[in-house]
Amino acid sequence: MHATAQLMRRFASTGSGAALARVGGASKPHFLKAKAGQPGEDAWFAHSRERVALIGVADGTSAKHGGAYARELMAAAARAAAAADGAATADVASLLRASWEDAADASIEGRSTAVLAKVDLERAQLEAVLLGDSGLLVARPAAEGGYRAALRSVAQQHYFNCPFTCGTLEGVEDNTPEDAQLLSCELEAGDVVIVGTDGLFDTMFESDILEALGEHAGADASELAEGVAAQCRSLMQLDGSRQTPLTEAAGDEGLIVRPGEGVDDVTVVLVRVD
Repeated sequence: MHATAQLMRRFASTGSGAALARVGGASKPHFLKAKAGQPGEDAWFAHSRERVALIGVADGTSAKHGGAYARELMAAAARAAAAADGAATADVASLLRASWEDAADASIEGRSTAVLAKVDLERAQLEAVLLGDSGLLVARPAAEGGYRAALRSVAQQHYFNCPFTCGTLEGVEDNTPEDAQLLSCELEAGDVVIVGTDGLFDTMFESDILEALGEHAGADASELAEGVAAQCRSLMQLDGSRQTPLTEAAGDEGLIVRPGEGVDDVTVVLVRVD
């Protein structure tokens, strides 16, 4: 695995008893897929037990069977998480490898990005493994109100808009879980851990996501995830009329994103540390 990035913070006690990991998720397919009643290429899972939560997202990138592979990968991750049953000893890198191996055994061709994250409140610790351009953001309450970013992942790409992926096409692998990056971060009360597919991070700047969290600060975890995903979908409807992380990255490469090319599935899964 690549080097682990760490951001150390003290977990602050709220004085109201043990903190709990509260989980929520939302997924919205591309407009045209939704209109046709299709599920899209994203997949996600969440498994929690009191003070430990395991969550993940995957984005099928291959035109052929990408969504089916992403769904199988996350189904395998959900099974592995349930087998661990929230155990603090569950290792996210090992879970990704086991999920990848199970998906291969299912003989489903396709390629997908992946993020698996474990929120362990017994140790006030986040551990995550990421492959490709699906990402992770830890939002922390700011002293002046709202949220600030405590940790943000960086996309892994071979070149612009060509992310690292696991899976196969015609028997050929692009990357494997060994190419994934590991991130860790000590958590504090009030943190929100977000994992999302590139539909989220290509559309919303970090400041947009933090603002959306602030606007839904009183919501429970499921409502919060739905609010962020809905805000992302609303911004996609402005495609072509606003600058986005995707258009900025394309501009850095001397490329132009044509109207419609920035519209994508969006999936958000998060854990509130309450």
